[in-house]
Amino acid sequence: EKAIKYHWNMLGSLLSSYEDAMNTIKPIVQKIAKNKVVVVQTVNFGQVELLINFVCSAKSRGLDVSNVLVFATDEESRDVAAGLGLEVFL
Repeated sequence: EKAIKYHWNMLGSLLSSYEDAMNTIKPIVQKIAKNKVVVVQTVNFGQVELLINFVCSAKSRGLDVSNVLVFATDEESRDVAAGLGLEVFL
């Protein structure tokens, strides 16, 4: 029962900020969408090398990454993603 209460509180916190988050994300998505498609990735600094590899591999093959939106979990990841030319939400 304690765990259930904890998770309900966490969910309530998330849902209470949903509208604000959507108001921030929506203009970003509208700006970068290509044919109504946005590629969404989540990254933390421990896995940022995978993001770098993805972007470098895509660009080396001539693939467009301008519709990639990265949800960064920390400032370091945000900085790397932005440095790669990706849109970032932190």
